[in-house]
Amino acid sequence: MTLEQTISAIWPLDEKSMTAARNRFANIAMPLGGLGLLQDAIVQLAGILGQPVPDISRRAAVVFCADNGVVAEGVTQCGQEMTATVAENMGRGESTVCLMAKQLGMDVFPVDIGVARPIKSEKVLQFVVRRGTANLAHEPAMTRKEALEAVEIGIKMAKMCAEKGYSLLIGGEMGIGNTTTSAAAPPRRSPARMLRRSQDAERVCQRPVWSEKSQ
Repeated sequence: MTLEQTISAIWPLDEKSMTAARNRFANIAMPLGGLGLLQDAIVQLAGILGQPVPDISRRAAVVFCADNGVVAEGVTQCGQEMTATVAENMGRGESTVCLMAKQLGMDVFPVDIGVARPIKSEKVLQFVVRRGTANLAHEPAMTRKEALEAVEIGIKMAKMCAEKGYSLLIGGEMGIGNTTTSAAAPPRRSPARMLRRSQDAERVCQRPVWSEKSQ
């Protein structure tokens, strides 16, 4: 299924189920909206699933593993080879996310979508777009076609999980250098804005927290 097909197939939230979920909270002896954002999320889940009491007993995490070419700039504490090592640990169920998911009764599906070297694990799903991105410090990390292909692989994984009966899906990513790529991704925000403390904190510290010369 393509991105366009997926977007066109998204239906509105079920208002009846959301109203029923709100009414259920209203009949509980608790402060109005006492669960805050968690309560809002439960109401939204009711609308997504069409269930006044959303059933999320089957849940999964899908972790997309890939390498970031910007690691060549020396922005990380460890080498790029750690991405493949962690992905293989996921395949064995030995990574942090796997151990946490086990406590919550969740399944984890690691996906090799662009690790620099081939993964030695049959339990890591193979949907490689390319073996690591290019160095964004010098050129586009990916082509538009590659980026779209990666998004559609995510859609494919979500569809697979839905067909297996999962009603709650958490998407994640893993790859050495991902903090740098995440900071570079948001549009219309300068690195200074992304990385500086708040203005109030800076006034308290009485010292600059970002130098434009370092860009």
